[in-house]
Amino acid sequence: MDVCKVKEVYIVGIPHVIAGYLQDVAVVYNKGDKWIAQKAEHFRTNDKEVSSVLKNVMYATTEDDFEEGIERAVSQGARVQRIEVKKWNLPFPKNLVEGKVKLQKEVD
Repeated sequence: MDVCKVKEVYIVGIPHVIAGYLQDVAVVYNKGDKWIAQKAEHFRTNDKEVSSVLKNVMYATTEDDFEEGIERAVSQGARVQRIEVKKWNLPFPKNLVEGKVKLQKEVD
């Protein structure tokens, strides 16, 4: 799973059951005491740095597309912190993205 952080927003490449591919790109953020996950295409913000990164990765279909998008955003001046993920050790509740993977497995 690819996870990066821009300011207080996590951008997550949700893996597909086919290795190397992404099922979706989601945005996870904390609003008050509640964690919220949204598809990257539906997330709206006035923050130019977050928008820049999302513009580069929201339609990524492979892990390589996601990495290239992050590199483009960094070269455009965005400050992106990469999060090292070890077997579902996430900085937010894993059920926000875990269910999406299971759902896709059932559809495939």
